[in-house]
Formats: sequence, structure tokens, C-alpha cells
Amino acid sequence: MPRRDRRWRRFGAENVVLAAGAFSGKIEGVAPPVSVRPIRGQMVALRSSETACIMCLRSERGYIVPRTVAPPQHVVTGSTLEDAALKSG
Repeated sequence: MPRRDRRWRRFGAENVVLAAGAFSGKIEGVAPPVSVRPIRGQMVALRSSETACIMCLRSERGYIVPRTVAPPQHVVTGSTLEDAALKSG
């Protein structure tokens, strides 16, 4: 709850975006409670002059996103499969 002094104001809203990521479940007063867990992701940027990727490709194992189409083409590829449990403390 915000403190009631000059630095804090209370605002009302019909809808709110909760953007605390993996810590969203730790915010008190959220109804219904949210269940989230952190997933660690890796990504790499690549350049290719031989193969053209013109659309985003996605599977359960990862993704490829074209950043440019003309050669040399730049793509970003990655995966978000590693469970990264939060450490308390």
C-alpha cells in the first residue's frame, strides 16, 4: 500500500498490467493470485550470406527471428527452456 505523503498518490484503474516478471507472485493483494516461475533464456545473433529466413520460426525448442532480409542476413536465435528457480534471501 502506498504511503500517504507528498511523494505517493493513490490511483484507481479498471485494469492493471502487473509487470513484475518472476516476482509477480510475491506481490500481496493480487486477486486472483498469479502463479509464475522464472525461465532462463539464451540467445545469440548470427549473420549468414547463404541462407535466407523471411519469417519468424518457433518451436517448443527455440526460435529464429530475422532482423534483416538482404544478404548478409542477421538473425536472432534462442531458447527459453531452463528452469531458473528463485533463491530466497
